[in-house]
Amino acid sequence: MLKFFLGVLVAGILSTNVNADWERVGSSDEYYYYVDTDKTRKASEYGKSYLKVWGKQVIYNDISKDGLSVDDYSISLWHINCNELTIGMKSYNEYKKSGKLLNSDHNSYVTMKDVIPNSIGESILEKSCKAFETPSF
Repeated sequence: MLKFFLGVLVAGILSTNVNADWERVGSSDEYYYYVDTDKTRKASEYGKSYLKVWGKQVIYNDISKDGLSVDDYSISLWHINCNELTIGMKSYNEYKKSGKLLNSDHNSYVTMKDVIPNSIGESILEKSCKAFETPSF
């Protein structure tokens, strides 16, 4: 049963990658950062409301030499509280450019942290909150 659940989870994550409309929100010396604002959803847990936002990080300059290379990527599910300016990671999945899953992590409880000004986290929060406030037709 656990294998079935993991298979469904991985299939859902892979379909998120294939059908996503990624918008770039920033870059570093090694990565491009994206969010999929079309899949942003409002949710609540433990009495708190937040946005569920898919983020993607793609290597374009392999500085780290950590076994990953150019065009390898990760997809993360973020919880964002627009009013409190906080963000926390729900899940993280790392892939080779071929789509092969390398690593996966899932937090049952999300620890929300203040976003750092002028950071990628702040860019993800701002883009997601603005997109959710603006209806798309």
